Amino acid sequence: MAGSSRLHGFERNDTDFLISSLSHRNCVDIHKQPAFDHPFLKNHKIQISPGSLPKGMINKEATSVRISVEIGLKDGGCPQGTVPIRRIQKQDLINSKSLKTIRNRYSSKVVSPQYRLALQSMRSLQANGFHNTGCDDVLCPGFVQVSKSLPLGMVLKTSSEYNGTQIDDDFTVFKDPESKDWWLLLGPNRRIGYWPKNLFHSEFADYAKTVQWGGEVFNAGTEAWPPMGSGRFPDEGYTKASYIGNIQLIDRDGKYRELHDEEVITYVESRNCYSVMGPLEVPPVGGYYILFGGPGGKCPE
Repeated sequence: MAGSSRLHGFERNDTDFLISSLSHRNCVDIHKQPAFDHPFLKNHKIQISPGSLPKGMINKEATSVRISVEIGLKDGGCPQGTVPIRRIQKQDLINSKSLKTIRNRYSSKVVSPQYRLALQSMRSLQANGFHNTGCDDVLCPGFVQVSKSLPLGMVLKTSSEYNGTQIDDDFTVFKDPESKDWWLLLGPNRRIGYWPKNLFHSEFADYAKTVQWGGEVFNAGTEAWPPMGSGRFPDEGYTKASYIGNIQLIDRDGKYRELHDEEVITYVESRNCYSVMGPLEVPPVGGYYILFGGPGGKCPE
């Protein structure tokens, strides 16, 4: 079983790193982007698209009104032959250094002084606790940007309304069976970019060892912990708590499949501050569906 995943129902919060404002990005030659500062990618040939896409996508529509999040540069993006690269700010480097130190010190299964998780994971697989990994976003080379209007690290400009309209979209991470690169897509076929196979020297070169979905928060040393997601506990329900729905895996044959309850474990740190519920029996966003998050506050270790 491959470890690719598709997350449906991505909801914005202030710590999202996936998708920079127009004032914080540069258009650079696609062949001169930071990815090629990585020593393993000096002679890399850019792949504009994957050889093939996953098959049999399950797209269970919501029973309530939802709209897709507005993602992309409003001016149509960068000129042909260039790609948008987020301009790194001083605070980005400070945050990255702090997160890397913490992640290298603590396993994802151990409570840390500055890190809290509320997530689900495949039962038979274990995470590597962020050991020997790169970094989030574009703070280190390796990710090859191919979209001229969807830069990695861009801020989401719209968000769901509490007890109102829910705004979300689909993201897919999968391994191209032909090139062996790991691709990031928005929706079924909008290509953002990929992580080349040259970056991986372990089992991940062939398959993912674990898949996790949920939320995480970071505390820089203040007394109170920040909210996760919308800041509401899952028992408040859909349109109030943050959600991830229609979660699927992609198997070795490149086909989407649904999850089964017995494959999944739920892991929460500081349950008085955060929680996870799911899968729910009547998911309004379709498929395997969870609610997660919480208000934060004074969270014991």
